Amino acid sequence: MSNMILACDSHSDAILNPNLLASPEIASGALPVHVEHGARSAAVAYNQALGATDAPIVIFAHHDVYLPPG
Repeated sequence: MSNMILACDSHSDAILNPNLLASPEIASGALPVHVEHGARSAAVAYNQALGATDAPIVIFAHHDVYLPPG
């Protein structure tokens, strides 16, 4: 079990891949990520993500952000 996971709702790999998934901590595997594709709303996606993990810390992020190192 990881003690932290990042949850994301995405409707577009063209946005997700060069942004959030290109973030150094995610690309290296240091920060696990759970992506929900095609949910009817962000609220539904985030609730599905919460149900899919047992990590005590869940970080929610949009697919169009880039997280710099650190």
